[in-house]
This record gives sequence, C-alpha cells and structure tokens, in this order.
Amino acid sequence: MTPISVLYDGWALVHQPTHPAALHLLALLENLPAEVQATLALPGPAPDWLPPGLAVQVIETSPGSSARLGWEQRRLPALARQVGAEWLHSPSGAAPLLGRQPAMALSPTHFEADEPRPRGLAERLRRSLAQGGQGNARAVFWPADLPPSRSKTPLRLLPPVVSALFAPSAAPQTLPGGDGDHLPESFLLYHGPGSPQATARLLDAWFWAASSVGSYTPLIMAGLSSPERARMKALLAGTTAAESVLFLTTLPPAALAEVYRRCTALVHTAAEPAWGGPIRHALACGKPVVACNDPRIEALVGPAAYLAPAEDSRLLGAALITVVVEQNVAEGLAQAAMQRAAAWSGAAFAEKLSESYR
Repeated sequence: MTPISVLYDGWALVHQPTHPAALHLLALLENLPAEVQATLALPGPAPDWLPPGLAVQVIETSPGSSARLGWEQRRLPALARQVGAEWLHSPSGAAPLLGRQPAMALSPTHFEADEPRPRGLAERLRRSLAQGGQGNARAVFWPADLPPSRSKTPLRLLPPVVSALFAPSAAPQTLPGGDGDHLPESFLLYHGPGSPQATARLLDAWFWAASSVGSYTPLIMAGLSSPERARMKALLAGTTAAESVLFLTTLPPAALAEVYRRCTALVHTAAEPAWGGPIRHALACGKPVVACNDPRIEALVGPAAYLAPAEDSRLLGAALITVVVEQNVAEGLAQAAMQRAAAWSGAAFAEKLSESYR
C-alpha cells in the first residue's frame, strides 16, 4: 500500500500531558496504520512514555501563549514542508491560517463552552488565528458514536478509541513521588477543565454531598494548572468542604490512568470533548460516571452514568452521594460502562484512519 506521510502536532504531549489533546494523540499513535509514515513534532524532549519507534522532531518552544502562536502558525507548517508531509494532523483544533501547508486534519479535543477563557492579547490572538485556520482544514475526524458536529469542514467518522493505558487490566502504576500508595481507598475524581463555569457547578454539587460522604470519600481534582489550583483553594478556604477536596499535580498518562482505575466514580460538570475526554476514559476503565446531561454526553454514556441538569446542584450532589453509598447502583453503572467500551477497537480505528487519510 502507498505510504502516507503525516506530521502530528505533539504540543500537548510535552506541555499538557493530561489534556484531552495529549491523551487522544497518545491513543492515535498507539494505533497508527502500517502505511502511515508518522513524524511527531514536539516542543521539548520526548517523554519516555511515548510509543517506541516514532520519528520525532524537537523544536524547543516554551509553553507561553506567544510561543505557542508561533508554533502553530509558523513552525509546524515549516516543519511539514521540511519533512514532506502530505497531512498535518492537529489534535488541538488549531490550524495555520496563512501560507503554504499540507492537507490539514483536525481531531477536536476542546471542552467548547467550558474551555477556560483566554487571558492576554497573545492568547486571544492565538485562538482567533487558530479558529480562522480551521477553514483551511481538509477534514475533521469525529467519533462515530457521537452526534455529528456542525462543522463546515467535511466530517470523517472514526471508531472510538482510547489509549491502552486505560484498560482495566493494565499493569498497576505508582504515581510520581509515591503518591500512588497514599490515594484514599475511596474517592471521586474530577478531571475536567478549570474554567469558572465548570468548577462552580462542581463545587455547588460538592457542598451538598461533602457533609454526607466527604470524610471518607473525598473529591480529587486532577489536571488543573497551578493558577487554577490556587483559585480553587481560595474558593474553598473557610468552607466546611475544604478538607474533603484534594489536588493532584501534573501526572504522566500511565499514572493518570491508575488514578482513574482506583476512583470510585468520575464526576464531570463540563461539556465532553469529541476525543480524549474524561467520560470516555472513565468508561474505558469501567467506572461509574456522574455528569451534567447534554446530547453528546447522553449519546456517549447510555445507561452507564447518573446524569443531572447542569443547573440543579442539589440533584447532582445527590447523585454523588448515591454512587458512593448505594453499592448496587455503582456496580450497575460500572457494568454498563464496561459494556459501552467493550466494542472500542484500536484495529478498527486504524483501518478507518487509513481510509480517511487516503
């Protein structure tokens, strides 16, 4: 079969390793079709947890907004031309706006309305140019189990997939610094965006639930940036729920997967990304989900979640209490989660990915 040369934007793998963009790209790299000649563009040294045998191009780039703007609009297109890539594939939804470039493929991994708002001129400019560049994309790759996007760019439907690290049978992992040995025996996990909207919904629900279950099943928040963790701690200061909320710093994907496997349930109070989102990874690990309902989440979870209206914090808090206290409910949701994820196939994903590139 004729080789297909693809350059992948690996920004998130270095600077945001627990973001949906990084987790989806990791799953994609694990399931590359044999005929894809992949080159991975990284803004820093390659993490030791990447799949072996990848061709890597490192262009040292700091994590700031100005540097990322240059990475997306100038450095990636130049590297694509240098390596002769037929496709430039971005898992962040960012696309170059100007200049000569290869065919562009996008895998949406953003939280949409619940993404943190841009701060500073450079970040606003970066997002504006990236959004404008989406009009140059040849295709948007979209999970076949979700309602279609309204994108003006043609959709290419692919089977759902997650990294093999999130398999329930994956080898146990220890968190850096030994924290993996000190996770509570029972805890609820939040691994969503740190936006004010999503975290306000989360805290409103947790204030209802914490007095009943917080002393023995705390809430653990993962994936937040340092400023987001500081903002959350300030909001919790002086409240009765402060001691029942714990924070994890940035983790490699394998350690994050271990946190998923050990949690009692996932709580999610934001939109779900098309690829790489927390709910999809919780289902892969066979974990109950408590979430705000919307059409995409309903399609994804089926009977494997306890859904509540986003504006009803009391009902969402009651759902959290239920999955902790009612073991039969939690077990039923977990079994449904395993059934939802059982049909996900890396081989089927690779086959359709090859067809989409061709």
